[in-house]
Amino acid sequence: MPRPFVIGLTGGIASGKSTIAKRLADELGTLLECDKLGWRAYDPKDGKEGAACRDALEAAFKGDAEGGTLLAEDGTVDRRKLGPIVFSAKAKMDELNGIVWPRIAAMAEKELEEMGSRGVKVVVMEAAVLLEAGWDAWVDEVWVVSCPAAKQQARLISRNNLKPEDAAKRLASQMSLEERVGKADVVIENGGTLTIATIQALAAIRTPRW
Repeated sequence: MPRPFVIGLTGGIASGKSTIAKRLADELGTLLECDKLGWRAYDPKDGKEGAACRDALEAAFKGDAEGGTLLAEDGTVDRRKLGPIVFSAKAKMDELNGIVWPRIAAMAEKELEEMGSRGVKVVVMEAAVLLEAGWDAWVDEVWVVSCPAAKQQARLISRNNLKPEDAAKRLASQMSLEERVGKADVVIENGGTLTIATIQALAAIRTPRW
C-alpha cells in the first residue's frame, strides 16, 4: 500500500505553525495534527490504549498533583494539573514524553496508513515536537516555522493568559530555533505578518517534489 508523501511541519509554541498548517491543508485537502492526537493519546474514551496511557500518567504524576490525583471527576487527565508539573522540571517533561510520544507516533502511523489506502498523495503533518521526538526520521521533508522569541512570548502571554515568567519557562523548555532551522528542508519566516508567512508556505507547496 503506497504511503503518502509526508511534510512534517513544526515550530516553537505560538510561532503560528497551526494557522499555516491549516492554510496548507486547505490547499492540499489533508492535515494530520499530532497535537490533537496527543490529547487523544491518554483519553480513556479512545480505547484500551488510551486508558492505559491515562493510567501510566496518573501513576507517574499523582504524587505531584493537587489532591493526590491527576484525574478530573470524569476520569480523564486534568491538563490544568498536568501542565504546571511537567513545565516545572525537565525530568518531569521527559517522563511525560516517554509515556505519550510512542502512543502518538503509533496513532500517526495508523492515520497515514489509512490516508494512503484512500489514495491521499501528500499530507501535512503538524507536530510541535517533530524534531525532539525524532519523528523527522519518518517524514519526507521537514518544514520549520521560524518566529523571533520575543514575538512568541508576546503571543503566548496573550493567547494563554500567562505571566511573562511562565511564558518564558515554556519557551525555554523547547528546542531552540537555531536547532530547528538546522534540520529544516524548508523554512517559513513568520517574524512579520502571517500573510507573508502564508505566501511563503503556499509557494513551497506549489513547487512539488513528490
